[in-house]
Amino acid sequence: MLRLPRLTRWLRTTLIALISLPLAAFAAEPDPLAWCQFDLPPMWITDGPNAGQGVVDGHVGFLVKKLPEYQHRQQLSNIARTQADIRAGAHVVCGGLQRNAEREAYMLFSEPFLITLPPRLILPRSKLAQLKPWLNSAGELRLSEAIQNSSLMLGISSGRSYGRAVDEQLAAFKGHPRILKRPAADDVGEGLVRMMMLGRLDMAIAFPSEERLYHEVYRAPGDALVHVAIEGMPRYIPVYFVAPQNDWGRQFIVRVNGLLRQYWSDPEFRRSAFFGQDAETRARVEAFLREIDPRLLHRDESKTHSHTLDQARLQDISLAKPHRADLFSTPCRIGKLGEALRAWLVGWVRSAATSQHWQSTDRGGFIAAAAPWRRRG
Repeated sequence: MLRLPRLTRWLRTTLIALISLPLAAFAAEPDPLAWCQFDLPPMWITDGPNAGQGVVDGHVGFLVKKLPEYQHRQQLSNIARTQADIRAGAHVVCGGLQRNAEREAYMLFSEPFLITLPPRLILPRSKLAQLKPWLNSAGELRLSEAIQNSSLMLGISSGRSYGRAVDEQLAAFKGHPRILKRPAADDVGEGLVRMMMLGRLDMAIAFPSEERLYHEVYRAPGDALVHVAIEGMPRYIPVYFVAPQNDWGRQFIVRVNGLLRQYWSDPEFRRSAFFGQDAETRARVEAFLREIDPRLLHRDESKTHSHTLDQARLQDISLAKPHRADLFSTPCRIGKLGEALRAWLVGWVRSAATSQHWQSTDRGGFIAAAAPWRRRG
C-alpha cells in the first residue's frame, strides 16, 4: 500500500501529465480543413438573401463550431472536382452526398445525418404521353424499359448520384445514345432544364427538393414541367458527411459521428433541415429522421432499418482503428474526470486559435471571415 507522501507525489505527477500533454498537443496550429459545397438550392445557397441558410449549410455551420481542432474554410466547388479532391486524399470533406458503389471505393461515410426523397423524372407535359407504355399500374415509370425502348433523350449530371437504385439502372446503359451526360458544373441540374427549354433534351432526373428551382428556370408557356415517379424507389435516401479514405479522414468521421449522436435532436443543429418546406413535408422528414437516429440504431443493432436505407447497412465508421500517432483522436481512457478535463482543455485552447477564422451568422448559416461566398459567373 502506498504511503501518503508517495501517493501525493504520484497524484501530482499524474495530474501534471494529464494537463501538460493536451496543452502541448493542441498548442499547434489547427488542422486545415476545406468544406466543399455546391451552388444547389435548397441544399446549398451561396448568394442572395438566404445565403448560408441552405439545408446542408446550416448543419455544416453547426459542426464547424463544434470542431475547434480544425481550421475551417469553404471551397465553392462542383461534384466532379469534389470527388477528385477526395479521391486524391486531400483534406477536404463534404456534406449531403449519397452512397453508391463507386464512391465507397474511395470515400468514408459518416452515419446518415439527413434524408432526401427519391428522385423523379421531369419532362415537359407535351412529352408525357410518349412514356405511357412504360408506366406501371401505379403510374410509376419503368426507367430501364423507357430508356431502352422510347425515343426520348434523357439528361443526367455526370458524377452525380441519384441513389443506389437509379445509379445501378443507369450504369447498365453506359454509353447509350439516348442518355446525355452533362458535366456536373456549378449549376448542376439547372443546366439540364435549360437544355430541355432549347429542345436538346426531352427529360431529366431530379430530386423533389430541387424542382421548385427548375420550375422557375423553365419558361415555356403552355408546356409546363411535370414529374413522374420512378418504379422501385426507396421511401427515402439517406445522405452523409464524407471524407477521404485515409487516417485523417477516419479521425474526422469518428469526430462527426460522435457529434451526430450528441446533437441529433438539437434545435440549432436541425434549424436548416426544414428550409422552405411545408408542414406536411416537415412532418414526413421528422418521421424519417427518427428512423435513422443513430442513438436508437446503436442501442439495438438488430433495428438498423437497413431495408429503408437505400439498401446499404449502416456502418459504424467509428469502429475503424484510429491513427495511433494522434493520442487525442479518440477519448483517452482516464475515466470521466480525465475526459472532462481533456474536453475543457481542447475547447479552451482551440477556441482562441480558431476564433479569427470563422464567424457565425445569426440564422444558422456560416461564412468565412476571410473569404465569403461568391457565386461563380
